[in-house]
Amino acid sequence: MKKLFTFAFLVGSLHAAYATHFLGGEIRTKRLSTFGLTYEISVFLYFDESSGSSAADAQSGITVCVGEANQTITFKRAGRIKVSAEVSLNTYLGNFTYAAPGTYTVAVPIESPNPSLANFNSVNTPFYLQTTFATHIINSTPVFNSPVGTQYAGIRQVFNDNVKAVDAEGDSLVYRLGVSKQGQPGNCRGKDIPDYRYPNEVTREGVFEVNPATGDLTWNAPTQAGTYAYTIIVEEWRDGVRISETHRGVTLKVADQGGSPVIIPPFE
Repeated sequence: MKKLFTFAFLVGSLHAAYATHFLGGEIRTKRLSTFGLTYEISVFLYFDESSGSSAADAQSGITVCVGEANQTITFKRAGRIKVSAEVSLNTYLGNFTYAAPGTYTVAVPIESPNPSLANFNSVNTPFYLQTTFATHIINSTPVFNSPVGTQYAGIRQVFNDNVKAVDAEGDSLVYRLGVSKQGQPGNCRGKDIPDYRYPNEVTREGVFEVNPATGDLTWNAPTQAGTYAYTIIVEEWRDGVRISETHRGVTLKVADQGGSPVIIPPFE
């Protein structure tokens, strides 16, 4: 199960030297006062610490497209914590004041996140994260319950993950899959990766889907080992109007883990 989508996102440029250590991430925005249009923008990037801790050490700042023309600002790293023995969560913070109410996209291209992804040619493909939000209302974008981490799935085993988010204002949230995007550093525009395939499209077997109401993701079931990247989108709705779309990039490793194989359902 899959749907194409159009949405806006966060942009910070990472040097190619850090490329293979990027595992995923997302962006949040929060309005800081009732009056005025100053927002706190938070960028969350997950790095591989098992083979790339020195690269993560060096990534002390990122460049973020704020959504007004091609304007960018530099965010310094505000925190780095281990979410597991292999993965660190790196937080980059900055504030920006928008000139007028409207709908804006913040985004960041990340050069070649992993050279060996199974579902698109990532060697020369700068990955692109982005989030779109409206500033004519007081709002903060949703917060995901769990970190990206390093996820693992077994061949011919059902993979489940819950990507449920919470919203401070109690707005309605809807989840969907999206085509991962690419974008060049210094260019505040992203586009769909041309050769992107959803994970189950690589072998054209089984079902890869997310429950739009609960955020429960299911892959029933991987049949080929490899590392896959995919995008989860959470839409935020208030009074029947979509007021934000947050993108989360995720990396998933598939390997033979033993166990009784499941019956693979028809391809969707």
